[in-house]
Amino acid sequence: MIIDPLLASTYLGSWGDYVYAIALDSSDNVYVTGFTYSSDFPTTSSAYDTSYSSERDVFISKLNSSLSRLSASTYLGGS
Repeated sequence: MIIDPLLASTYLGSWGDYVYAIALDSSDNVYVTGFTYSSDFPTTSSAYDTSYSSERDVFISKLNSSLSRLSASTYLGGS
């Protein structure tokens, strides 16, 4: 058995954040989506919504291909 090495990793969010999907685009940017119970989930200045609005908000975040920069991140509203 061959196990691939870890190529990159990062940390996004805090307690109460749940990821449901991860996808890559043609430039290998990483998209993460899920929901959060956290009012301090990281958002970016160009975000659609920068404020936590209810008990459980959906989020979408985009990271560059090396996972070193949060390119875009927004809340999308409550449950």
